[in-house]
Amino acid sequence: MSLIERPDFKARRGIPVTMKLILMIAVIIGIWGRSCWRANERNNIIFEKVTITEITPVSVEFSFEVDNQTLQSGEKPVLIKVYTDREELLASRIAKVNIISNQKQKHFRIIDKFDRPLRQDEVISRVEVELYQKSVF
Repeated sequence: MSLIERPDFKARRGIPVTMKLILMIAVIIGIWGRSCWRANERNNIIFEKVTITEITPVSVEFSFEVDNQTLQSGEKPVLIKVYTDREELLASRIAKVNIISNQKQKHFRIIDKFDRPLRQDEVISRVEVELYQKSVF
């Protein structure tokens, strides 16, 4: 009668060093590729012709054009910043903009809540619109 030995499943075996090295290289290449992709996206989605159409003491209405030079379309978050004539940030908001691939589009937005009240001697001077990208690093 032959003796059959059962494998010990409770024994812990470490991950081989070569597998750890391959995984580490894959993670580094993934982070590098994602950062290149995001930089390319920021360069290919251009916000231009930002014009203020109406200013009130409690709101600002403005328009801007989005020139999408990529082949991807969809909703993208944009960061909108409103500045006074003293270059102080009056309001900043994140809004979603529907972008169609390889097209220029005109969008209108209204910001009706400021972070602080507008002083009597202040005037809204400019509005900046840029692509918002969350980052971990």
